[in-house]
Amino acid sequence: MFFSLIKNKNNFNLAVIFLAILPVMSLIGSSYLNLSIVIIDVFFLYEMYKNKNFIFFKNKFFFGLIFFWFILLINLIFFSIDFENSLSRSLGFLRFILLIFAIKFYVFSTENYRNFILNSWLIIFCIISIDVLIEFSFGRNILGFKSSIPGRLVSFLDQEYKIGYIYSFLGLTSFIHIFSNYKKLNINLKTIYFIIFLILLLSFLIGERSNFLKTFIIFSIIIFIIERKFFRYKYLLTSLFILTLSIFIMFAESSEKIGTFQQDKSYKYRFWTTFLKPLIENPINSLKNTNYGDHYKTAYLIFKDYKIAGVGLKNYRIIIYDENNKYNFNPSTHPHEKHLEILSELGLIGYFSLMALFLYSIYNGIKYRFNNLNFLQLAGSLFFIANIIPLIPSGSLFTTYSATYFWISFAFLISVYEK
Repeated sequence: MFFSLIKNKNNFNLAVIFLAILPVMSLIGSSYLNLSIVIIDVFFLYEMYKNKNFIFFKNKFFFGLIFFWFILLINLIFFSIDFENSLSRSLGFLRFILLIFAIKFYVFSTENYRNFILNSWLIIFCIISIDVLIEFSFGRNILGFKSSIPGRLVSFLDQEYKIGYIYSFLGLTSFIHIFSNYKKLNINLKTIYFIIFLILLLSFLIGERSNFLKTFIIFSIIIFIIERKFFRYKYLLTSLFILTLSIFIMFAESSEKIGTFQQDKSYKYRFWTTFLKPLIENPINSLKNTNYGDHYKTAYLIFKDYKIAGVGLKNYRIIIYDENNKYNFNPSTHPHEKHLEILSELGLIGYFSLMALFLYSIYNGIKYRFNNLNFLQLAGSLFFIANIIPLIPSGSLFTTYSATYFWISFAFLISVYEK
């Protein structure tokens, strides 16, 4: 089954192959990831043209995304404070629109394609998991990369501290793929819960706090739904024990050496001392006294000065790195929060346009799942919703690495299996 698409010339499709290896391209670099997305888009359009199948032109979400793209172009022409800097990002958003409908077509319309892609992602996820364990245990990953920040792992991304985002996405889709086929694979419930525990543990060890918390919340919801749907809460105590054990191990008070790090100076410090404890004691001050608080405040002040249309895509950094700027806070290329990114760069026009599309998509997704539970779509939807929760640190909506998996999860949200 796994290599059937390659062996069968009638089924061979380059777009499917590149979708299958998309996570690998993410690990190699953003240029390779961008090239892969363009290849997927081109072959998707070619297949639609060859088969005279332009059904996505009739899709209401397609028109919603195209409408938002037109807003980006209008913003570029009339409101961007640096036209050249905004040009590539504004025009380049089209690649994500086409990727969304390529995902919708190849993953949710054709079972062979779906299995090939998800099997490939599962293998890549397993390799990353092994690599994370190796780096945690020995201080360096398979390629010799090591983190310079205690309590953080880099895996194949060297000094790019982004592996947690892709790990969360692949862990979620891989788990759902396994669970959807657990009877065929002859896997029992204990193994299912062990897989969840392992994914949560490795997500914690990677050290990206917001990604871990989002992953933990998503899996908690999935466990609840699985118990309710299939087991009538028969194993609810078991699932609660797994979640409690996960928390206990991850936030243990022990200062014994774990792996290559001293826990009281790394994991405990990052997750408890400087994150959860201040958040519980004083949520407002805990945010204000961080780098993220500085980014948020800067984005808000920029929005106040450019309320209607913002400063233009990719121009947050132009203002911040200007020596004469009046926003004297910790500089960054983007605000690290999606809502503030949209407000500061696209203003109220861009914000309400995109939020209307998001909320309508979520409403339709919830309405659909009440009548027809689809775990793969559910997983992507939860990932999408978790990544638009206000004030939680996040990557950019438009940069290649973080945007790719965000918009793929949006494709999961708006897609349904077609028989």
